Amino acid sequence: MPSISVHRARLLLQLYQRNPTRGEIQDAFLRAAKKYHPDKCHPSNKNVASSTSPSSSSSAVTFRECLEAREILLKQQKHGFHHSIRRATTGTHYNSSSSSSSFFASGFP
Repeated sequence: MPSISVHRARLLLQLYQRNPTRGEIQDAFLRAAKKYHPDKCHPSNKNVASSTSPSSSSSAVTFRECLEAREILLKQQKHGFHHSIRRATTGTHYNSSSSSSSFFASGFP
């Protein structure tokens, strides 16, 4: 399964705000899942199938992309949450070239 970008994930789930909450991501996924679920878009389902509904094969691909989009956005939301806690407790952004590199520059005793 090809990995999709965060931008594509937001477009798939129609989440246009910068930092959606976990609940907003889940609600958006459920809306997309109802729209693109292969069983709901199957041509033999006369109640749902219409000229505007996507075909079963393309909806299956889009449904899998929606699953991946949800995982990507939830991971990003979780990472952003932990990053904001780190900033709040330390008062700075995480920087890999911090004083720890100068600490180890002299070597071990």
